[in-house]
Amino acid sequence: MKMKSFVLLAGLGLLFCLPDVTQATETTPQIKAQESTIVALEKQVTENQNQQVTLEEENKTLNSEQEIIEK
Repeated sequence: MKMKSFVLLAGLGLLFCLPDVTQATETTPQIKAQESTIVALEKQVTENQNQQVTLEEENKTLNSEQEIIEK
């Protein structure tokens, strides 16, 4: 009788643990997708920063040319 009770308790314990395992395996692809999105966004931020630097340099050049023309 003690063995049956132990098996029953062990089975119940597994039932409570399994949803956590299932949930963890379901969220792994979601985490990987989010990591891919983060990498893509970081790349886009870098590209935008580089473009901003280029535009600021072009703006300085145009301002200098405008000053020369106005003189």
